Amino acid sequence: MNTNLSIPEQFLILAHHPEKSGFVGSGISDEYVIYGLAGAILLDLSRHEAIRTENKVLIPTGKKPRLYDTANQVLEKITQSKKNRKVRYWMKKLDSTAARYKKQALTHLHDQGMMRVEKKKFLGLIPYRTSYLLNHSYRIKNIEHLREVLYSPKQARPEDAILLGLIGACSISKILARDKKERKMLRKKLKNFIRDNDIAGAVGETLREMQAAVMASLSASVAATTASAGN
Repeated sequence: MNTNLSIPEQFLILAHHPEKSGFVGSGISDEYVIYGLAGAILLDLSRHEAIRTENKVLIPTGKKPRLYDTANQVLEKITQSKKNRKVRYWMKKLDSTAARYKKQALTHLHDQGMMRVEKKKFLGLIPYRTSYLLNHSYRIKNIEHLREVLYSPKQARPEDAILLGLIGACSISKILARDKKERKMLRKKLKNFIRDNDIAGAVGETLREMQAAVMASLSASVAATTASAGN
């Protein structure tokens, strides 16, 4: 993995479509990405022992590691909260922060030559941005590395465990598969890895709560969209 990139940035590259603009999956994939980024920031803070999880509640430890600005801001919010709150609360609370961070991270990846970000306007009025992956070899190498972690008994690094956990939580395990036949087996391997791996287990409760928050939020979004379409 490229240590010059944060874990959320690595997740963005893995989740990005290799050829088209945007991210893998269905039209709802952007929401997966936002919640994935929120989870990545929390897991990064957990990995650096700035927060810990106890009975589904996030608790600041008092440690303040030097991380990227958004992670530092999130840690400050958690620390300044009047009471300790559950992971699900912070996942929902951080969706707007993650959306802003996504733009910042894509800009940084653009500056690093990893992606191309284009600013456009819908109907000449409404600004929006599109992104395209440039460094395909980096994404391929990282995917092959994560596949090796899943298929071999080698001890995973903390970054590997977190990235694999994010891939599983955001239901994009298909990016690791070489063909459709392998997808089901990889989903099972990923589930077993998160359950059994010691490093993943250290942030396992955060991952499980994050996955539950992602699925609950997306279910609510789908229900709202369906209800709107029926009116």
